[in-house]
Order: sequence, then structure tokens, then C-alpha cells
Amino acid sequence: MARIVIVRSNEYMNRFRGFSLHLNGEKLGDIYNDEKEEFEIPEGEHELVAKIDWCSSSVINFNISGNDVQTFNVGGFKHNKAILPMAATLVFLHLVMNIFFHIQLSIFFILPLLLLLVFYISIGRRQYLTLEQTDLSGLSAERVK
Repeated sequence: MARIVIVRSNEYMNRFRGFSLHLNGEKLGDIYNDEKEEFEIPEGEHELVAKIDWCSSSVINFNISGNDVQTFNVGGFKHNKAILPMAATLVFLHLVMNIFFHIQLSIFFILPLLLLLVFYISIGRRQYLTLEQTDLSGLSAERVK
């Protein structure tokens, strides 16, 4: 039977939350931070999507046959790793400008970050998670285990 391997990246945002994996509209299972899960699936055409609350990844269509193994990487949204350092920098700049220069411009520092987060939980909710197929053409099924 064919298998898919899902590898989740290690990240700060959503660290303690699981992503649910859906194959052809049915729940396949959950994957947690920095984990690798393997599922046996029937061969043929499939649609794979990762979800967390009302947000999800884009749908990936793939074809699998025989004893093939296909690997997918799943993680948070594309700018996930930049958000925490950016937020810390913006808060620091706000404090410096407020304490030393008595300038109240906090809205200009915090607004871009807030707009990015609002985008990913509203209009961009289907891009909140990243799901991509990994090319393992040089690896055998035994090495994937």
C-alpha cells in the first residue's frame, strides 16, 4: 500500500497546537510541533490539506501508486519565523522613541504587524499554513523511515 510522510517544522507560533491533516475531505490524523507522521493510503489521485481552527493550507493534489512513498512538509505561515523578532524590535523602537524623545508613534510601529496577522486569519486564512511536497527522488522507501 502507498504511504505519505508528513514532516512538521519546529516553530514558536502554534508550538503547542496540532495541525489536522485531511485527505480527500476526511480527517487523516493530527501532527504536532517538530513531528513526523506516516500514513498508509490507497493509491490514486488525492487532495491533501492541513488545518488549524478556521485556517488551513492550500490544497495539494497528488497521484500515488503501488508502494510509493511521498513526503510533505507542513508549517506555519510563510512569515512565521520573522514575526517574533519583528515584534520585539518594534516594541523596543517604540519604547526608545517614547522614553528618550517623547514621540508617540506606536501606531506606526505596531500597525504593519497587526495588519499582517489580521490578513492571515481573515482573507488569507487558506494560506495560514504552508504545505509543500518534498522531492525524494533519490531516496528509497527504506531511508524515509
